[in-house]
Amino acid sequence: MTLSEYILQERIAKVKELLATTDWTVTDIGERAGFQTKSHFFTIFKKATGLTPSQYRDTAL
Repeated sequence: MTLSEYILQERIAKVKELLATTDWTVTDIGERAGFQTKSHFFTIFKKATGLTPSQYRDTAL
C-alpha cells in the first residue's frame, strides 16, 4: 500500500465515522475530510465502499 492509498483509506474511515455519528451534511463532511469538490468526494467514496455517502449513512443508522 502506498502512502497516498493509506491516507485515502484513513480519510474514508473518518468520513464513515462522521456519517454514522453526526448530523452534518454530506457536503460538510466531504469538505472537512479534505476533498476539494463534492463530485470528487462522491466518486472516491463510492469506489471505496460501493455506496454513495447518503446510502452509507442510511445503512449506518
